[in-house]
Amino acid sequence: MPALFKIFDEVLVNAADNYQRDRKMDMLRAEINVSKGYLMVENNGQGIPVEIHKEKNMYVPELIFGHLLTGSNYDD
Repeated sequence: MPALFKIFDEVLVNAADNYQRDRKMDMLRAEINVSKGYLMVENNGQGIPVEIHKEKNMYVPELIFGHLLTGSNYDD
């Protein structure tokens, strides 16, 4: 169970971090529904562009979610 909580924590932190990219974001909502068995996190910030990354030649979501240390927090 600790791994599930860590995954939820990571999703929640990433949703909150989106505010760094999009200062117009003014809503972050998390819901845990035990009876239906789901966790939900949403915000109204800018989404991830679904396009080919010019330098890496792969879709941006694949780069972000499929390769370690590729998020905007790792730009240094």
